[in-house]
Amino acid sequence: MEHFTDTLGVEMESVTEDERRVRVRTFAALYILIGLLFFAIGPGVFSSTWVSSADFHSCIEMVGSLFALSAGVAALLYFLALKNRYFLVIGLGFLIAGSEDLIHGILSWDRLFEGTDVDFSRFIPGTYVAGRTVLAVMTMLAPVLENSLKKVKNEIREACVFSSVAALFGGGATALAFLLPLPQFIYPERVISRPVDFISALLFLAAFVLILRRYLRRRDVFSGVIAASLLFNLGGQIYMSFSKQLYDVFFDVAHWAKVFGYVMPVLGISLQTLEEMRRSSREIGKRRRLEGKLRGAYDEMEMRVKDRTADLVRSNSKLEREITEHKQAKEALAERSRALERSNAELQQFAYVASHDLQEPLRMVASYVQLLARRYEGKLDADADDFIRYAADGAKRMQALIDALLTYSRVETHAKPFHRTDCNEVLRVTLENLQVAIEEKHAEVTSDVLPTVTADRVQLEQLFQNLIDNGIKFQGRETPRVHLSAEQQDGQWVFSFRDNGIGIEPQYSERVFVIFQRLHGTGEYPGTGIGLSICKRIVERHGGHIWVESEPGRGSKFLFTIPVMGKEQS
Repeated sequence: MEHFTDTLGVEMESVTEDERRVRVRTFAALYILIGLLFFAIGPGVFSSTWVSSADFHSCIEMVGSLFALSAGVAALLYFLALKNRYFLVIGLGFLIAGSEDLIHGILSWDRLFEGTDVDFSRFIPGTYVAGRTVLAVMTMLAPVLENSLKKVKNEIREACVFSSVAALFGGGATALAFLLPLPQFIYPERVISRPVDFISALLFLAAFVLILRRYLRRRDVFSGVIAASLLFNLGGQIYMSFSKQLYDVFFDVAHWAKVFGYVMPVLGISLQTLEEMRRSSREIGKRRRLEGKLRGAYDEMEMRVKDRTADLVRSNSKLEREITEHKQAKEALAERSRALERSNAELQQFAYVASHDLQEPLRMVASYVQLLARRYEGKLDADADDFIRYAADGAKRMQALIDALLTYSRVETHAKPFHRTDCNEVLRVTLENLQVAIEEKHAEVTSDVLPTVTADRVQLEQLFQNLIDNGIKFQGRETPRVHLSAEQQDGQWVFSFRDNGIGIEPQYSERVFVIFQRLHGTGEYPGTGIGLSICKRIVERHGGHIWVESEPGRGSKFLFTIPVMGKEQS
C-alpha cells in the first residue's frame, strides 16, 4: 500500500520515479545555466570601465533587502506549519542578511547625509561582508541542525531561541564592523583585490555542496531552489573579489547577483507551496480510498463475528449435551471460545481506530456550530436557530456513538486522571476477573509485595489482566504458573510478569506488540488476540515502555516500567 513518508519537505511515494528524474534534470539545467551566465558575462565585465554611484548602489541594496526579508518571513511561516528546523535556520539567515543589507543601503545613501560631516565609508564594506558571511554560515548550518537536535516540540519557543541566537550572531557581526578598527578591504594592486569577499565565496561554495546533498537525498523543490540561490551568491562573491574600487562593474554585478539570489527563495517557497497543495490533493484521494477499504473491512468483520457467534452458540449447545461423554468436545468448545475472543479483539481494535479518527473532525464541526451559535445569537430567524440547534444536537449524538465504540474497545474516550493506586489491590481485582480461566487451567498466580504507584487504575487492571491471561493460556504440558514482582530502578518501577509457557521465538519479540501481526506457532495475533498492543499503549500513556524476554520452550518474562511520581512507596 502506498504511504507518505512525511510532510517536512520530503518527497512522497506518490511521486513517480520519472517525475523525480525530470525534476533532477530540470534543476541540473538551472545550475548549469547560472554557471554559464557568469562565464558569459565575464569578458564584458573584465573589459568594462563602468562605474555607478552610491545612490544607485543603495537602491540595489534596498530592493535586495526587500526580497531577503520576504524570503525569511516565508521560510519561518513554513517552519511554524511543518515544525522542520531546516526552514527555521534558513529563514533566519535570510532575515539577518536582509537586515544587514538594509543597514548597508542606508549607510551608502549619500543623499541622506548631504551637508553633514558624517562619513560611513569605512563601515560600508564591513556591513556588506557581515550579511554575506551570516547568510552563508546559517545556510550551512540548516541541513546539519535539521536532524542533529531533538524533535521540535514547541515551535514558538524554538523560533524565539534560534532567533535570539541568530540576532546575537548578526548583531555581533555588525558591531564588529562599527566598533573594531577593521583592516583594509580593497587591495587594487592584487589580482584578488577583496580577499574577504573571496573567503565568503568559499563559504557559499561549502553551503551549496551541503544544500545540494540534501536536495539529492530528499528531492524537495525548496532545497533545489536554495541551491540555485547559493550559486548566484557564489558567483556574485567571486566577481566581488575582483572589484578594485567601490561601484565598479564587478561591484555592481555582485550586487545584482545577490538580488537574484534573494529572489530564488521567494520563488522556491511559492513552488514548494504548490507542491504541498498537490501532495495534499493526492493524500485526500488516497485517504478516501482507504476509508472505502476500511468500511468494507468493517462490514466483512461484522459479518464474520456474527457468523462465528452463531457457530459458537450452536457448538455450545451440542457440547453441553455431550460434555460428560466426550472430553474432546470440551476442547473444541474452548478452541471456539478462543477464536471468538480473537475476533472480538480485532473488532474492538477496529472500533477504537475508527472512532479515534472520527473524533477530531467531529470536534471541529461541533466547535464551528458553537461559534455560529454565539456569533449570531438573537440575530437569525427561527428557522436558522432551529438549524443550529439541530446541528449541535446531531454532533452530541455522534459523540455519544463514538464514546460507545471506544467503551466497547476497552479504551476510554477521555483518559482518566492518575491517582495513587495500590498494585496489590489491582492484582486482587484482576484475579477475581480471571477466576474462571485460572480454575479451568489449574493455574498458579503468585506475587511479591507490589508498590503503590501514580496511575490510571482502570487501565492498570486491563494491563495486569492481559499479561496474566496470556501467561495462563500459552502453556505446554506443565501447570501454568505466573509470578509477579516489582523493583525500583533509576527513578522508575520495573514490573515483571514471568510465566512457564511455550515461549516466543527471538524474531517475534518486537512484533508481538504490533497490531495484526500473527504469532508463529500459536495462531494468535499478538496485537489483538492477546492484547499486547493495548498493553503497549497503556504503558506508553503512563510514560514507560514494555518489552519481553523469552526463550522457546522455557517461558516468557514480560517487563514494563512506570515512572516514580510523588510520594510512591513499596
